[in-house]
Amino acid sequence: MKKSAGTILIVDDEPHIAAVVALKLEDAGYRTRVCSDGREALRLAQSELFDAVVSDLNMPKFGGADLCRALAASTATAGLPVLLVTGLAHAPSELSWAHPNVRGVIAKPFSPREMLVRLEAMLAEVRRVAAAA
Repeated sequence: MKKSAGTILIVDDEPHIAAVVALKLEDAGYRTRVCSDGREALRLAQSELFDAVVSDLNMPKFGGADLCRALAASTATAGLPVLLVTGLAHAPSELSWAHPNVRGVIAKPFSPREMLVRLEAMLAEVRRVAAAA
């Protein structure tokens, strides 16, 4: 059995997108947990240990921005890095986000390979910063 590269929380209200992301990450050695809304994701993030979150931005009721605000407000999850996925025509710039845990934004449609590359770069940067501290 190969060693896990980490555990990623996937949040998307479109089951087919969540399934594709989970499959790509699991093929790369990550463990995944999938949920379909921000409230469920927040509960999971506060009760389990995750290395990162890949979340859709636009979800009904409690979307990715709401999730990021809630994660940042909790001391247990404030440092949890988030890669946001958005179907907006123009993905918001990473610099435009006031949420410190948002480390990247990727626009739909995206290639699962591109998402994996962005996620791994984000995790490498988080580990580099933690090691330097």
